[in-house]
Amino acid sequence: MEHLAILSLRLRLFDKIISGEKTIESRWYLNRKTPYKNIFAGEIIYFKEGGRFAKAVVEKALFFEVDDSKIKEILAEYGNRLGVGIEYFDFLKGKRYCTLVFIKDVSEAKPFYVPFSRAAWITKERFP
Repeated sequence: MEHLAILSLRLRLFDKIISGEKTIESRWYLNRKTPYKNIFAGEIIYFKEGGRFAKAVVEKALFFEVDDSKIKEILAEYGNRLGVGIEYFDFLKGKRYCTLVFIKDVSEAKPFYVPFSRAAWITKERFP
């Protein structure tokens, strides 16, 4: 499978991914949603921020059921590699599921058409 992660323009994480500063992508949800327990080592993940694209290989993925205490613990342990600080907790309060995707072999990718979707994560057999 291949995955497309739509990044928040507000957080400006794309450059951190390309530079290697951000080596873990996280997704936090109130309910179970993909990629929770639906992404595996060796799969491809594309990142899209505005009109820019990057491609990476999934090294491993970790899945957690969380409460506010566990969220703080995850941010303390992985925050630097996530590209966010502990202040990001205010945005995550009340979430119940967390997926951490460790990435490697990052490179910029040629832009491709993405049909409009409200989803921030799309899984397909193959992109583009």
